[in-house]
Amino acid sequence: MSNYFQAFAKLGTVLKDSDYLYLLLEPVFIYGITLGLIAFIIAYFIKNTPFQISALTLIALSSLTMFPYLSMRVKAQDRIDQVYHIESPNHAKNFKENTQQRKSHLWLYVVVTVTAGFAAMIGPRRNRLGLLFAIICLGFAAKSIQFSVWMHYQDALVFHPHLKHSDSPVQKRLKEKKAK
Repeated sequence: MSNYFQAFAKLGTVLKDSDYLYLLLEPVFIYGITLGLIAFIIAYFIKNTPFQISALTLIALSSLTMFPYLSMRVKAQDRIDQVYHIESPNHAKNFKENTQQRKSHLWLYVVVTVTAGFAAMIGPRRNRLGLLFAIICLGFAAKSIQFSVWMHYQDALVFHPHLKHSDSPVQKRLKEKKAK
C-alpha cells in the first residue's frame, strides 16, 4: 500500500515539471478537438442537441489547453537550451522557432474556443446564428487540428532524427545550414 502512495508522490513531482507538462498537454488539444469534431458531426446527424452541446464544450475546453501548453513550452525552452547548446544547438533553435510558430497561431485556438462557446450557448439547432457559429467552429477546428498535427510533426523531426525526411520547413532549414 505504501508503494501505491509513493507512486502518487513521484507522479506529483513529475506533474510540477514544465518540461514534461507541455508534452502531456499536447495530445489534449489535438485529440480533444478531433474527438469533439467527430462527436459533433455524429450528434448533428442523429439530431441529439445535448450531445452536440457536449461536443462543442469538449472542443472549446480542448482548445483552451493551448494557453497552459504554450506557457509550459516557453518555460521548457531554458532547459532545452542547456541540454542541447553544445551537442546540437539546432535542436534548441528549431524548438524555439516552432514555439514562435505556435504562438503566432494562437488566434486560431481562440477563434475555435469562442465560436464553440457561442454555438453551445445559443444551440446549434436553435436558430441560424447557432448553426452559423457551429459551422465556423467546425471549419476552424479542422484547421487547428491540421496545424497542431503539422507542428507536432515538426517537433518530432527536430528531436527524432530517425523519422523519414521530407520537404518540411525544418528539413529545408537543416539542408540549407549543411550546405553553407
